[in-house]
Amino acid sequence: MESGYRLGNFQHLDTKLVFTQFLNITNTFLQTPVWELSKIAKELFYENIFLEYEFLNPEEYILGIDLEETNTGTSKTLQEYLRENVNLLNLKNSELESTLNLLIELLDEHGFLREPLDKISESYQIGKEIILQAVEILKQIGPKGIASRNFSEYYSIFLDDSENEALKKILNDEIVPYETLERIREKLDSIPFSPASGFSAEEYKGYIVPDIIVKRQNSELIVFLNEMFRLKLNPVEPYKELINNNKNILREYEKALEIVRAMSRRNKVLLDVATFVIEYQKRNIIYGKELRPLDLKTVAGKLNLSLSTVSRAIKDKYVLTDKGIFELRSFFVRNVSKGVKISPEKLKELILEITDNGKINMSDSKIAILLEKRGIKVSRRTVNKYRNILGIFKAKKRF
Repeated sequence: MESGYRLGNFQHLDTKLVFTQFLNITNTFLQTPVWELSKIAKELFYENIFLEYEFLNPEEYILGIDLEETNTGTSKTLQEYLRENVNLLNLKNSELESTLNLLIELLDEHGFLREPLDKISESYQIGKEIILQAVEILKQIGPKGIASRNFSEYYSIFLDDSENEALKKILNDEIVPYETLERIREKLDSIPFSPASGFSAEEYKGYIVPDIIVKRQNSELIVFLNEMFRLKLNPVEPYKELINNNKNILREYEKALEIVRAMSRRNKVLLDVATFVIEYQKRNIIYGKELRPLDLKTVAGKLNLSLSTVSRAIKDKYVLTDKGIFELRSFFVRNVSKGVKISPEKLKELILEITDNGKINMSDSKIAILLEKRGIKVSRRTVNKYRNILGIFKAKKRF
């Protein structure tokens, strides 16, 4: 990544603008699975003389593991993706959780929340404060621009203040400098059409390759990325004079630098997240024991990342283990107890154990009391929910 050449006096881009562009590229790379990212990287290589694209043989890179494309059967819709993320937050506030799920249902096909918040508050009898809180959480766990009111608001997120002012002038048929117009056009061309871009509207029959490879060595797990390609800078010395004397060439060089750094950042974050998750669920991967409760907040806190970064990192990513291929998201399990951490599957097992597979006549409150004696604090309502899932009748209906 380092070329040994410094731009010196030609670092003309505003620091904030450069950082914003870098962040946008990194976020796009982070939420993109490797098979799709390889196509994007190849296109960037063809467009920029400062980039070098190297395809790596996946089978060689993963140290002999037979990497077969695996049919996944379906691709998630935006709503499914968001609902899963809400579930992984493990929110203690049921009203906030239900409000989040309501807002997800109210999103249109582009991922916009067009209905005014005041109207939502009035129609569904929900306080304005909790709606605002839900919107902020939605923005953290969803793709950039989620819950925008319209395309104008969505696009404005990617532009700085001066560019937004210029865009207003353009829409009003006013004249703006050509360089400003080109900069806006270039930015808008590089962003997704809408927050819902990249999500399926219907069932998808296709193939995937894993982003993460897990190899077992005795009682240890080694986690690494399936890097199908490398994108790096070409030697810059032959172009030094052109960079110094041509603003367009300089811009291409700066763009190449941003792309390479963003790719490196993407890989580091993804590997950090995957390593933490795999190590956390090590007992399941090696011994087949039940998954430990794990949510987005735990990972974000341990790795000093934002919720949105963790959410992007696990989006559409798959893990190849010696037991098969799994979605990275599947290693996240909701904690249903306020006491000892316990997964929904384990809670169902305990309810079956306590009721002798539903043969013992027992109320939800009694089951909750017996669970609390084991350090598992769940409400009567939670017991009722999982009892119904198990198909165990209410106490008065049992025989």
